[in-house]
Amino acid sequence: MKATPLHREYAPNPSRRGFTLAELIVGTAFAGMLTAAVISAFIFVLRTSYGVGNYVEMNSQSRIAVEQFARDVRMAREVTSLASTSMTLRLPESVDITYTYVSGQNGGEFRRTGPDGERSVLSDVESVEIRYFNLHGDETESLTDAKIIQLDAEMVRRVLQLEHTNHLISARFTLRNKDVSN
Repeated sequence: MKATPLHREYAPNPSRRGFTLAELIVGTAFAGMLTAAVISAFIFVLRTSYGVGNYVEMNSQSRIAVEQFARDVRMAREVTSLASTSMTLRLPESVDITYTYVSGQNGGEFRRTGPDGERSVLSDVESVEIRYFNLHGDETESLTDAKIIQLDAEMVRRVLQLEHTNHLISARFTLRNKDVSN
């Protein structure tokens, strides 16, 4: 009788091939790095698309607000109240329109109050400054001298810890219906 060993030595069999532990570790590490690269690229594209969407929306909202503001200023006969963040205009037929900046925790609003009620014309506003100029272009704080009004506003949106900013800079409008003495 022939004795058989307790363990068999296996010779490499060409029909039974596999990966070694080192090959599996390298392959898994490579797959992990590839997955991380794909995920970071996806997040970058997602943030970029949100940013572009914010710019488009802020641009549209600011254009509508500036057009409304310009229409009211050009129609106004006089400024009845002025400050750096609010003002009241008197339109023909004694209609008063008030623009006010209201700050808030998550961004402020630039609001318009008139005979049709109060509504927000700009949201997510970081700051607003209204400046007043006389007919010669000199800055003034006098109700009777104010003929040109300049609106400066900064809008900020925060998405995914990123800030997207749109500035409205030096939008100047003339009160066309206001009588001036000089």
